[in-house]
Amino acid sequence: MPQKCSALRVCLLYAFMLLISAPALADRAGAADVVSGFITELPPESPEARAARHREVARRREQPAAIISHRGAHQLAPENTLEALAASMDRGGDGCEIDIRRSADGVLYLHHDDELGRVFKGTEPVGKLKFHDLLRRPLTATYGTANASTRIPTLAAALEVARQRAMLLHLDVKEPGLDDDIARLLDAADAWDHVVHVNDYNSERLRANPKLKTFHFKGWLHEAGEGEAAMKAFLAKPARLIMTEGDPAPALVSLGRTAPDKSVPLPDGLRVDWTADGPVAAKLAAASDKDGAGWRELFNGKDLDNWTQIGSAKWRVEDGVIVGGQEGDPRRSGLLQTKEQFKDFELELEAAIDEHGKYNSGVYLRNDPAGKGGRSGYQINLGRGQAEEYFAGLFTDRWLDKGDENDTIRKPLDWNKLRILANGGHIEVVLNGVKVVDYTDPNPPEKFLRKGVIAFQTYGAEGHAGWVKFRNIRIRPIE
Repeated sequence: MPQKCSALRVCLLYAFMLLISAPALADRAGAADVVSGFITELPPESPEARAARHREVARRREQPAAIISHRGAHQLAPENTLEALAASMDRGGDGCEIDIRRSADGVLYLHHDDELGRVFKGTEPVGKLKFHDLLRRPLTATYGTANASTRIPTLAAALEVARQRAMLLHLDVKEPGLDDDIARLLDAADAWDHVVHVNDYNSERLRANPKLKTFHFKGWLHEAGEGEAAMKAFLAKPARLIMTEGDPAPALVSLGRTAPDKSVPLPDGLRVDWTADGPVAAKLAAASDKDGAGWRELFNGKDLDNWTQIGSAKWRVEDGVIVGGQEGDPRRSGLLQTKEQFKDFELELEAAIDEHGKYNSGVYLRNDPAGKGGRSGYQINLGRGQAEEYFAGLFTDRWLDKGDENDTIRKPLDWNKLRILANGGHIEVVLNGVKVVDYTDPNPPEKFLRKGVIAFQTYGAEGHAGWVKFRNIRIRPIE
């Protein structure tokens, strides 16, 4: 009898230990379930690269005919993969048709069918799966330039390939309700000029966007007919968009073009690790923000006791918001600057600005506290691209980076969230979740690197008075 009781106690103790350890084991298992996926936000692009890209896109658009590969060159790599898109461009195409869907957790990605099984392994409806689940599905068949790591790509990754190759795009929106999210990514990529066609269903808001300039559809190349006369009649049609069933090479022959001499590798930085909670980098950033480690409020929401006013501009607090301006007199200008000085830091704030002529404002970084209201360091400009006063652009005595150059990310007459990193001569600016500046000064003046104040500017440029507002201002010094 004692032996039976002892055995029973041991069993109960073992069961209890399993019970209390189960959550920890589950957490470790979840943490270990990391798969290689793709970016969900566009990386920064230099002004020079952006200008060169738009020139090449314009050249493609000006051609008599544009060759678009249906779902990429899917004879050379599985359809709707980044490898298929790149293969089409390597073979001399002008662009690709892509199929856009949204995962159960809100990630835009490329996939044609309603269900898995034809291109990627599985049987489930894709719309019921999170993107992490989709990333766990390998190809049903690996061929061409694809390999064992090829996975369903995000729309953001596809747009980065489109930027790299100046690729024209035919968007096939497979589900309703995606218009605004697609438009946001097109804005972030500054890629509206890439889009030459959008399907006429599930896309009413996209097709109504004034930034969209589409081509008329000439037809499918394989339906042109046999013989030289049939092809000549097909090419004589007034429309410009030619669709090919994958490989664009036959269309090149018909148009008398030649393919590029060599292939171009996919751009770096497209792959990131994913867990069930999303991209690992994004998860870490969210956790950092949540714990608030190191962040300090610069504005108490009540008064300007921790700030100094310089110049004739007027600054005040209204409903927890700092308001600055000229009160109708464009001759008024000045700064509102912190009493405390900072060297290297992250700065977060929200800003809104008047829509009046060339009126502009700015955030001065490491400014000289003894100055008379002028700029003595780096400036993050707050203005309108249309007036060549680029919002979130980096300025000294010239533009180092024009930030939101085309005014596609800024929200007019609304709050815009800015996150600014100043670490030595390296400056980054994220505007409304999109990184628009990533600049390292090759030869920064010593005074630009010294500790200084954070200052807000208001300036009645060229006779235009206006207002600027700031709120939710906080800083995290970098030691």
